[in-house]
Amino acid sequence: ISIPSDYKNNRAEITKPPDWNVTQILDGYDVNRIQDCTGTNPGSAKLIIPNGVFDEGLWEIYATSSNYISNGSLAVWNGTAYNEESNLTLGNTYRINVGLNHTLVGELADTQINCTIEYPNGTIIYQNTTVPYSTEMNFGPKNVGINMSVGTYQVTLIWTNNQSYSSRDKVGYLQFGFDVWHQTNLTALNPNEVKVSGEPYLMKVEFRDYDLDQPIDFATVSFNSTYGASGTMAYLGSGIYFFDTELSGLSEGHYDFSFNASKNYYENQNIRNLIHLEIITQPLALEVPSTIINANANDYAICRVNVTGALTGTPISGPVNVTTDWNKNFTVNNLGNGTVILNLSTNDVPTQGILETFTITIFANKTNYGSTSGFISITVHPIPTVITVNETIVDVYINRSFYLKVNYTEEVSSAVINGATLNVSWASFYNII
Repeated sequence: ISIPSDYKNNRAEITKPPDWNVTQILDGYDVNRIQDCTGTNPGSAKLIIPNGVFDEGLWEIYATSSNYISNGSLAVWNGTAYNEESNLTLGNTYRINVGLNHTLVGELADTQINCTIEYPNGTIIYQNTTVPYSTEMNFGPKNVGINMSVGTYQVTLIWTNNQSYSSRDKVGYLQFGFDVWHQTNLTALNPNEVKVSGEPYLMKVEFRDYDLDQPIDFATVSFNSTYGASGTMAYLGSGIYFFDTELSGLSEGHYDFSFNASKNYYENQNIRNLIHLEIITQPLALEVPSTIINANANDYAICRVNVTGALTGTPISGPVNVTTDWNKNFTVNNLGNGTVILNLSTNDVPTQGILETFTITIFANKTNYGSTSGFISITVHPIPTVITVNETIVDVYINRSFYLKVNYTEEVSSAVINGATLNVSWASFYNII
């Protein structure tokens, strides 16, 4: 305030809304002069700074008033109605509800209300200014898309009693926040581990954002086990968390690991028995023939395999469970000293009457030794056959019929082969009986 030198007996009369409660009046020297002034209380429409108090300088007046916005909230659509919530996730439909203080606002014409929603980084995702259509209204609906990153969003609601800046003297203000969170997945890179007691064990799990199919960095991932070990995993990168432990002192048997993964704004994962650990005496090794096994059709391919300890190299004592993926009949003769004889039936192969080679996987397992597999190749030779006809040269008149008798037999035994398919190459009509 600057007062001309010829002004005498000066005072200030300041018009204010009746609901304002003036709390401080600071003069140019930052001295609070509220006790020297009148009209500061609610109900008064005029604030007076009297003569002798009013002087030059920068004056500051602080006042409070009623909030013309009674409430505001986030409402989420549940399929049948909007419910008040404090958080959102991908795919939600939401709106911002606002309630004005109807006892103070009065007529809504020429008033305005603004709704602003800010991203967690402070940039604006939504802003709208409108004339209120009711003292209970909303902004929306809006959908949560992939553009809405996880975090806390701020909603600011401002109501003013006049659309002209110079005429505004009543304000309603409300601010609140809501969180956007994402669903998650927690998986084991290897859910079933087989180890020997005393071996190091590098345990790994992956924590991912299910909604965006992205890794979740620097979460808190902890674990516990059925044998008492527990800890917090370190972050490797790309959503992979690991823990390096030693399995000393663990006896043969089965153990499980359970996990908890958490991070602000992400769905918490608490999964029991995510990883299963089997402690064995030693792994198995399978010795199989390295060359192709030859066999005849309608016979047996015989294969000898040895099951040994992968660490000691010695035969496994006692019976070992051995099977194959051969789709014909087979038998397993377990000799009990780590040696197994497989008899693989070649009945009805080859199917095309030509030599065929098959790759067969052999599986072996034994309690406290885990499991292993290997493969062999067998070549099945078709049975040699002979075809004979009663005549090799036929002398016949034109437009006459003639007959040939054909015999299809095994070459070695001369046994007749029944159910065979006969194909004839002949330019004219023929019939096979």
